[in-house]
Amino acid sequence: MENRNPDFFNELKEELSSYISVRSELFRITAYEKIAKVSSAIFSGLMMLILFFFVTIFGSIMAGFYFGQLTGSLTAGFGIVTGFYLLMLIIIVVFRKQLFDKFIVNKMIEILCENDNEQ
Repeated sequence: MENRNPDFFNELKEELSSYISVRSELFRITAYEKIAKVSSAIFSGLMMLILFFFVTIFGSIMAGFYFGQLTGSLTAGFGIVTGFYLLMLIIIVVFRKQLFDKFIVNKMIEILCENDNEQ
């Protein structure tokens, strides 16, 4: 029985070492996957933001000229568009925590915990 104990403890040590190695590898792979998902979400969000920016710019120019024709003054037309954006800015500043902070935090938690729910 005394001969078995050293073998048992050596095998246990090897198994524990192997287990720790496998768990650290799993943690590393899971971290890479989550980083890739967050990076993908940020990249796609930036692409949509850039496209939205161009649509907004050209739509604003178009609206400025349209309201300029309606009012008979380009200054008034672009002033209306500027007033709209100023109103939107005030709304966003006042309600930014309710509108954006919770959405962004919840989206990141959803992305980071996606695999945890599957297991």
